[in-house]
Amino acid sequence: MSPDTGFFAPLSSDQEDALAASLRSAGYDDGAFNMAIATGEVLSYCNIVSGVANANQDQLISNAH
Repeated sequence: MSPDTGFFAPLSSDQEDALAASLRSAGYDDGAFNMAIATGEVLSYCNIVSGVANANQDQLISNAH
């Protein structure tokens, strides 16, 4: 995650691609609503502050749901 990652910072294209792929692989639509929810879940699950995951660093992002 980039240093400015947070609830009000945009995702990079790589981050968007990873989240969209995770949603699709779990059978979910990767539209804007689900992407917004998935972003919040990953940020919270990993406790991301200033681009650093302070929890669950070794877990797959699909575990965040």
